[in-house]
Amino acid sequence: MARIRALFGWLSTLGLGGVVFACAPSSEGIRGDGPPAEGGVGEGGGPSSTTGSGFDAPGDGGGGGAACAATTVDAQLAKKPIDLIVMVDTSGSMSPASNAVEQNINDNLAGVLEQSGLDYRVIALAGYGAGAQLCVGPPLGGADCSSPPAVPANTERFFHYVKASGSGSILQALIAFYSMPDDSGAAPNGFSQWLRADSQKVFLLFSDTESTSNATSVGDAFDADLLALDPEAFGTPDARRYALHAIIGLKQNTPATAPWLPSDPLVSGVCSGMGDDLGSGMAVQQAAILSGGLRFPVCQYGAYDVVFQTIAESVVEQSVLACDIPLPEAPQGETIDPDTVQVDFTPSTTSDPVSFHQVPDLAACEPDAFYIEEETISLCPEACAAVQGDAMAKLDVRYGCDVGYVE
Repeated sequence: MARIRALFGWLSTLGLGGVVFACAPSSEGIRGDGPPAEGGVGEGGGPSSTTGSGFDAPGDGGGGGAACAATTVDAQLAKKPIDLIVMVDTSGSMSPASNAVEQNINDNLAGVLEQSGLDYRVIALAGYGAGAQLCVGPPLGGADCSSPPAVPANTERFFHYVKASGSGSILQALIAFYSMPDDSGAAPNGFSQWLRADSQKVFLLFSDTESTSNATSVGDAFDADLLALDPEAFGTPDARRYALHAIIGLKQNTPATAPWLPSDPLVSGVCSGMGDDLGSGMAVQQAAILSGGLRFPVCQYGAYDVVFQTIAESVVEQSVLACDIPLPEAPQGETIDPDTVQVDFTPSTTSDPVSFHQVPDLAACEPDAFYIEEETISLCPEACAAVQGDAMAKLDVRYGCDVGYVE
């Protein structure tokens, strides 16, 4: 039972509203450490408890008795890790803005995410060094930027992809940098090598957008190209898994530090405070709107603390629940049959659970289903969306001899 109790503590960090499982008995019985006490879980039961003689759904050959007893533990669904890709136009006119990024990225972006408890990393795409170039110091970066080392000092939280970009083709550059080697030699496979497969992707794009296209079709093409790079990572047109926040040359909102929301229309004017070399960057705006991102004027570099805090708070608020649940390891002398897995989803608005049934694989997915692959329970896309859309819902995962999957 020691391993089951250890498993319960681990599952609680994953985020299951309630995890229920029962093991098929071995020749030594359902439990390897002696029979359970009546109405309990046996020696050292802790917070878990048996639910009685079996699951509610009857089965053909195993219902009732100790062999079908279920053990229950309450938990909460875990949030997906966050990968923030911060792309900074490091052309000469961007010097005030890039300096403001350096001054605020630690306290007002990473600091907010740190306090939230989210698992995050920051990936900077920019030229490296002093002046208009970017150098991020501790605690994100690993070296003091008063005298930048020859190459960025990356850490477990921060990675610098060294490649300069201007405003003219910044969206196309972002796509190219995904697989293009950087100039420092740290990313021979592009910045994609630092993205985690299960993470939520968030882009922050800083540019004066002086030469950026105002054709919204360019923003549409960027979105299509990004989704095509890796649909598992970035999603589909119907279910995007990324957000792009644009800090560009567009006109200030009222007040000046307030973001333009995805529901706001395209903005044609430019901001003031960084000279005349500015553009409204409607192509970038279009990409932000499509992905549900915010838009800020790059000219407000004196208030980037507010900009970073607003974006960080948005990231925390919109962080999504993970929909992959590892199968537990059975206690010694017992086995868990994956074909008996059942998932019950109880929305916060009702006490009536919705049962998700098992299908063979992702290709066979249905709206109320899940599949098991490589020891992992994965909710199908529509079932996942339902769970992610209700943070107060309850999720029960059941393993036992009287529920089952028939192919």
